[in-house]
Amino acid sequence: MQTRQLYHGTNGDNILSILALGKLYPNAQHEVFFSSDTWQTVFMHGADQKRKAAFAIKVEVTLPDQIVLVHTSTPGIPATLLVQTIQPLAAKVLELYVRKPGEDGFVIEQIRGELPIRNYLQR
Repeated sequence: MQTRQLYHGTNGDNILSILALGKLYPNAQHEVFFSSDTWQTVFMHGADQKRKAAFAIKVEVTLPDQIVLVHTSTPGIPATLLVQTIQPLAAKVLELYVRKPGEDGFVIEQIRGELPIRNYLQR
């Protein structure tokens, strides 16, 4: 078993679920995608119409020994870590990165800590 800090793009409701349950669930194909080196590239997976922003999170994820890890490249994310698992992954949200429209393009905010992240997403 190993613990790693990785980046994942998802919407605000999914982030709140990860905070509440301490777990990150795989998709229907039993996959979870991460960027292993940067948060900037995962915003495209974190679009949130309800909050009019895009989100990326830095998560501390526990990777059990019996899962499959594939180091690959996906469109827009050259250093993709694909985790293949049928079980949810234990996860702790460490940081939230928010990209939202501003006057001259996009504005980026960084929020650290579980309570400030929860408060930001629930407002």
